[in-house]
Amino acid sequence: MMGSSSVCYGLRRLAIIIVALSAAANFAASHLRHHPSTSTAAITITQAACVNSPPLTPLAVPYALAFEPVIPARPSFVCAENVSQKYPTTLMNKLFSSVPKRDCAVQNINLSFGHDRPSQQSQSPIATRDDGVTLLVGRSASGKSTLLRLLAGMEAPTEGCININGCQIDCNAKVGMMPQMPHWAKMGLPTRLDIAKREKCSCRVQPVILQGKPDLDDGLSVMERIVEMGLSTIHRCNKEWSVEIDPASEETRTAVHTLARDFASLLTLSEEQCNSPPSELSPSGQYLFGIACGSIMSVAPWIAIHSDSIASIGVSYPILFLDELFDAEHPSTVERCSKGLRNLIRAGAVVLSATHRPGYFDGLAPRTVTLSGGKVLSDSSIE
Repeated sequence: MMGSSSVCYGLRRLAIIIVALSAAANFAASHLRHHPSTSTAAITITQAACVNSPPLTPLAVPYALAFEPVIPARPSFVCAENVSQKYPTTLMNKLFSSVPKRDCAVQNINLSFGHDRPSQQSQSPIATRDDGVTLLVGRSASGKSTLLRLLAGMEAPTEGCININGCQIDCNAKVGMMPQMPHWAKMGLPTRLDIAKREKCSCRVQPVILQGKPDLDDGLSVMERIVEMGLSTIHRCNKEWSVEIDPASEETRTAVHTLARDFASLLTLSEEQCNSPPSELSPSGQYLFGIACGSIMSVAPWIAIHSDSIASIGVSYPILFLDELFDAEHPSTVERCSKGLRNLIRAGAVVLSATHRPGYFDGLAPRTVTLSGGKVLSDSSIE
């Protein structure tokens, strides 16, 4: 009985749906008979739009910067020269660690990234140039994170040296983490300031590792937050150097404000976005906001030293390492950020992304470096 009643109930609902659809079809037919011009005009407009619409193919237009930075940009580079990093490991670590442990985390790494660096193929001083994001790929425990920390100056290599804009870090260098950094960004200690040799110690910017979205605190606008990140990083540099360079001076604040505008414009953040609270940004806008903050933090040591002359000598552009930054997002987020990232790189920045999803960067990453077991398995730039 229960089965037959259920069938009858279903048939009644189906009959009601059929009657409703039939009534709707009759009404539409009657409307077209009494108003033929409406349907004809709609069809004509649709046909015209289809005929006049452009083909859905990308235009082969040479890429050029749509914005020229106010402060002159100086290209940056970072190199690893015969770099190895060894950690003490125990039998318990090797047996029970979630990822494989080995004594040598990275071994004999020779890589260079960025602009105006020696060619890897010829080892000559011929300048080469990265025109997009460089990808660092490999399975877990392949050495990606270790290499990023070495390149960022957070760790000193046990062998070889790291070269950041001509400033070398070897096994005897004083390195470490910059204190009081936000959870989504990491930064190494800046080069110690030597007043007597000011021009030599200020030759580098400080690489920054970005590993998440920035905090979306609506107490300040997007632009105010970028400026605040620059000034607070300068203050931390002063504490590390044990010298007094006033981050609130007119020259310093002017330099930070101008560079914040430059980075925001290069990253395609509009005036409306810059004046809005961070929480009102789209997901891609939030990432671009974080990249702008990372950029101003990266160049903060340079600003601290050269704030009085930065308008004339320019600024070395940021070095940014994206540690699986977009891996949890949809590929369209990277696509929406691609123009801003390319602008920043073409202006002189270095952007290296460690990722498990290289397909997200199609069209944006002309170079891929693959690590395996702490060694370079392949480098598409020299293949």
